[in-house]
Amino acid sequence: EMRPLSGILKVSGMVTVAPDRSASVCTPLGGYVKSIAVMPGKLVQKGQVLSIVENQEFIDIQQNYVEARNKLEFAQAEYKRHNELYKNDVYSQKSVQQTTSDYNNLRAQVRALGQKLALVGINPARLNENNISRAIAVRAPISGYVKVVNVSIGKYAASADPMFEIVDCSQLMLELTLFEKDASKVSDGQDI
Repeated sequence: EMRPLSGILKVSGMVTVAPDRSASVCTPLGGYVKSIAVMPGKLVQKGQVLSIVENQEFIDIQQNYVEARNKLEFAQAEYKRHNELYKNDVYSQKSVQQTTSDYNNLRAQVRALGQKLALVGINPARLNENNISRAIAVRAPISGYVKVVNVSIGKYAASADPMFEIVDCSQLMLELTLFEKDASKVSDGQDI
């Protein structure tokens, strides 16, 4: 084939994905792996269950949340009752302030525990005394292919250890390395 040799650049490079197209999946709190639902190379959708992890801390957080929520209901009723009595000059301002402080502290505690539950993947609105669980589902944060599975059943997964790596190959990038003297010979839309 006839072609001008001076116009060809020899470069090395690799095909990669953008940082927002790959994810390392960890569990927010450590735990023992009860089951694994995926294998390397499998396509997963965002929100799909990858693994089930068990830990005593999950039970403790849920128990603390339910107890705090129940105390909050009582504190809310006390708060309303004390405010009514104060308006009718039956109760002292100091007692109302103490009741208000207790009520606000419990509200903050319930919100904080609710955020901890949401962090581990438990919906606080659906939680009650009858559905406390020792296990949580580890879900895929993005859609893509499972690149690496770093856990096995029965293994303890620490919160800092990546359990899975997922790569979304829908938008690949080509990363090329070339000499500085050849930089002027490259332009957008050029055939490779």
